[in-house]
Amino acid sequence: MTTKYYNISNAAGTKETGMEYPQVKSMSKGYDLNASNSVWALHEVRNQKPLFKPNLDSFVLYKKAGLTDVISAGYIGGRGLLISDRFKKLLQKFNLTKHIFFRATVLKEESSHQYFWMHLVESDYRQYVVFSKTKFSNKPRLKLKDYYDYTRYDKEKDQFGILRSDFVTLNKDFDRSLDLFMISAFDQNLYASDRLVERIKDVGITGLQIEKAKNLAFDE
Repeated sequence: MTTKYYNISNAAGTKETGMEYPQVKSMSKGYDLNASNSVWALHEVRNQKPLFKPNLDSFVLYKKAGLTDVISAGYIGGRGLLISDRFKKLLQKFNLTKHIFFRATVLKEESSHQYFWMHLVESDYRQYVVFSKTKFSNKPRLKLKDYYDYTRYDKEKDQFGILRSDFVTLNKDFDRSLDLFMISAFDQNLYASDRLVERIKDVGITGLQIEKAKNLAFDE
């Protein structure tokens, strides 16, 4: 059976999350956001393995924010998800893109809860993109022939990484046994397989927005 994919992201304004978005109000009192191992420092190693252990103690939720399995936290500068232990255990049963789990603490009305930051590492599948069948939202007239044409454009004309796609086609060599991945750079959507989405729904994982990936296709 051919794998179908969905876009997954942090939910906002639902019964479970509450009306606050993001759900995290601040870091705990005394937390140094400018420290070399802070949540802000993760921005510099997004999609890379950090050479430091990030300090993820603690994320403070708004009073009206729900304690969901996936928590929206604007303070984190990396790429990944802030997730509960039960969602972590579910994910570990699937074929995921490279990642690292870091322990985190979430505070809800002074009660402490163990969470994990799932940090994506080398989730970069741009070499599998069929660029002749890919469209860019902020450069609708841009025509790229292949990956090498893209890397030339990226180096010479997109030094600040502002190129964004609104439709991506992946080639036949892409591993469709993957259950969770990000293409990277011009497409920072997080994709989940129908297999994973079915389990997420069966278990009742909260805090996620799930939509069919209408922006993704495969070259058959």
